[in-house]
This record gives sequence, C-alpha cells and structure tokens, in this order.
Amino acid sequence: MVPSDLTENLNEKLAHALQQLKAAADLQKLYDVKVAFAGKQGFLSEIMREMAKLPKEQKPLFGKEVNRVKEDFEKAYAEREHELQRQELLTKD
Repeated sequence: MVPSDLTENLNEKLAHALQQLKAAADLQKLYDVKVAFAGKQGFLSEIMREMAKLPKEQKPLFGKEVNRVKEDFEKAYAEREHELQRQELLTKD
C-alpha cells in the first residue's frame, strides 16, 4: 500500500496543474505549466525522487499512480495546446 499522503499530494498537484492548463492564455504560459509540472526540475521529477525512499514493495504501486497522473497531464496538455493553436490561427485571419 502506497502512503496516502503521497497519493493525495500527487492528485492535488495534478488537479492544480490541470487548472493551470485551462487558465493558460497562450502557448508560452501553457509551456511554463508543463515545465513546472513535468520538466526536469518539475513536480513529477520531485515525486520520483520521493519514490526512491519508499519500501521496495510500494514502488511499483506508486509508479503506476505516477504514470497515470503523467498520462492524464499529457493528454490535457495536448488538448489545450491544440485549442490554443486553433485560437491563434483564427485570430490571424
């Protein structure tokens, strides 16, 4: 069983990142959110370092949670990026 505080923190950070993606007004702000959440120095990298401290039997379970969160974030990022690109094209015409 993965410590609930780590899982809660992971889910809270994902919810916050998803809100930031929706609020991003342009592609640069969207990219900034991506770097803060999924970049080398971002939240996911930090949480992976925390995972190293977990007991061996908990690592695979928490790894699955991290992967789920990463996939959810990447999907939301791609959708918002597409929306913003479309908006840019419409405003250029």
